[in-house]
Amino acid sequence: MKTKNKIQILLTLFFTGGSLWSMSQNSEFIVPRTNSKATIAQTIASTQIEITYNRPNKKGRVIFGNLVPYSQVWRTGSDEATKVYFSTPLMLEGNAIDSGRYELFTIPGKDNWEVILQNSKNQWGSYRYDPENDVARFSVNPIISDKIIETFTISIDRIGSDDGVLNIVWDNVVVPIEIKIDLKATVVPKLEKALLQEGRKPYFQAAMFYYENDID
Repeated sequence: MKTKNKIQILLTLFFTGGSLWSMSQNSEFIVPRTNSKATIAQTIASTQIEITYNRPNKKGRVIFGNLVPYSQVWRTGSDEATKVYFSTPLMLEGNAIDSGRYELFTIPGKDNWEVILQNSKNQWGSYRYDPENDVARFSVNPIISDKIIETFTISIDRIGSDDGVLNIVWDNVVVPIEIKIDLKATVVPKLEKALLQEGRKPYFQAAMFYYENDID
């Protein structure tokens, strides 16, 4: 059966509520997404970071300034808005961010990107984006790479004891966002609590942590 005929039959069943369509309501089949969905998880110090996003492909297209227009809010991926989770407060590009769940939007530009966080509302795309709901907004300078990345990628790299870089990468563009963790605010309280509890205490681990991070 030709593809065109298949499509016509499926559309007819959809609009007429035919028996085959009714049967499909109870099936477990899910139409595969065109773009793959991904979740990355990374721990820096005691801070857990999770990012869930959809990954479109370049497919020979010009991406930024064309498929993804400049100066317009972008979902930073495809399909649902990209979601991020931080288990503790942290700093992104020097901006204080509370722990919690957020949606990540960006406004791409040739020489400057705006990075935006809003409280998670399970948005599809950026159609309901409202700047009044911004929790954080800051600028990042993109880097033009010699390497072409086919599939849109978000990664956390250059991970140190209290820092890392969140990279937004597609085509030949890399947008690096610096992550910084306040160890005194996030790790020390947990260590002190552990030292006060009954049973075996992490004296050695605590001493090494204070020494290696120059904490009094």
